Amino acid sequence: METVGLIFAAGLGTRLKPFTDSHPKALAPVTKGLTAFDIALKNITRAGINTVAVNIHHFPEQMRSHIAECEKYGAAIVISDESALLLDTGGGLLKASRLLPEDSAILIQNADIVTDVDLAEMKREFENSSADVMILASERDTSRYLLFDTENRLHGWKNIKTGQVKPPVIEDDLEDLHKLAFGGIHLLSPKALKRLNVYHKTIVGSCEDEITPFPIMDFYIWNCSLPKVEQLDIRAWHPKKSYRWHDIGTPERLMAVQSEYKGLQL
Repeated sequence: METVGLIFAAGLGTRLKPFTDSHPKALAPVTKGLTAFDIALKNITRAGINTVAVNIHHFPEQMRSHIAECEKYGAAIVISDESALLLDTGGGLLKASRLLPEDSAILIQNADIVTDVDLAEMKREFENSSADVMILASERDTSRYLLFDTENRLHGWKNIKTGQVKPPVIEDDLEDLHKLAFGGIHLLSPKALKRLNVYHKTIVGSCEDEITPFPIMDFYIWNCSLPKVEQLDIRAWHPKKSYRWHDIGTPERLMAVQSEYKGLQL
């Protein structure tokens, strides 16, 4: 089974103003002329993935111009243009998947995540497992957590500020589940992508060729509400090696990344 890549680079980056008043968030500079997008692309190709889709929306011409200069990373890059309508992560994945080889697994990374996590290890573990989806997750402070059992299988989601739990049917099981933060990287099998298409048509609601915006996390949580025999196997992935991980969503976080990555050989 071939694995292809997808970089989510379409977001507005409203928390990263004033940089995003005139640039796409994905082109935030990190170190030595490398943007957040460059580092994500380098990490994906280092895992042996040679076909990568990129969705664009905010300042799309800047993204097109930058992508045209990325041949040096050795990947065939296809652009999924969302200039007319931002499709969120679920809709963005569906649109981009139509540009990628059929029956491929898709490794997705948010462009605002700067990390050196070993994606080749993730890809190997995914291929050697029976998982339909594998999610980078860690014990990191956040307000919204994914809930996993002792076998790393996803059961739901909780907002610890509001107390909201999804799906509500897992309320009685909360003490047996552990909370992990989503790391902005996940890997889907062809089976999961087909189920995503069904979810989009039957739950989100759309015409045959029209894509409605929706978050991918809603799909993962909906899957947890199905009878167990019908659920996709969605698992947390814990890298064996230590790794750097940063969300560059705010100016302060971007400065912290720039400081940490200064002088590093990437």
